Amino acid sequence: MPLEALQKVDRYSKLQDRGLTLLTDDKKEQIITCYVKDDGKTILKCPKCGMQKKIDTTERVFSRKPFKATCKCGMKFRGKFEFRTHFRKQVRLSGHYIHSQTKSKKNILVKNLSLKGVGFTCLDRPDLKVGDNLEIVFWLDNPKSSKIQLWVEIKSVSDHHIGAQRRDIQIAQPDLGFYLQG
Repeated sequence: MPLEALQKVDRYSKLQDRGLTLLTDDKKEQIITCYVKDDGKTILKCPKCGMQKKIDTTERVFSRKPFKATCKCGMKFRGKFEFRTHFRKQVRLSGHYIHSQTKSKKNILVKNLSLKGVGFTCLDRPDLKVGDNLEIVFWLDNPKSSKIQLWVEIKSVSDHHIGAQRRDIQIAQPDLGFYLQG
């Protein structure tokens, strides 16, 4: 999408949620996502002139938060580093988890999915901590309403939001893989 078209995007557009634009000081700036490879290297490309700069993220600590950049052509824009190896799809899927130790069952809302991870919100106050193992069950919003069952380890807990990594990655989930492609 050309920069001129982005400038016409409404302030509350869904494009902002997808990381295509960022609003700062009532002016819209394009946000560029730099996908970091396994070797820690990425390329930052100016959206105006196409000039590229190689960046080695292993040389210093880089944040996942957006950063400001200015190209030699004068274009000011924002960028962010994406360290994930798999695409993360934003979703709203209902389900539940079963804690492996306590066997407690709680309702959840799955917020994002990838082949290796899941982010969800507990509808009740969660009794979870980093390192806990769960069985997560939810249904996709595809035509088959496919049931997905995952075994995960909790990696982050922030109030009601939980981030987890799949422990069952070797178990084939063809419906999930197809769903994430679409």
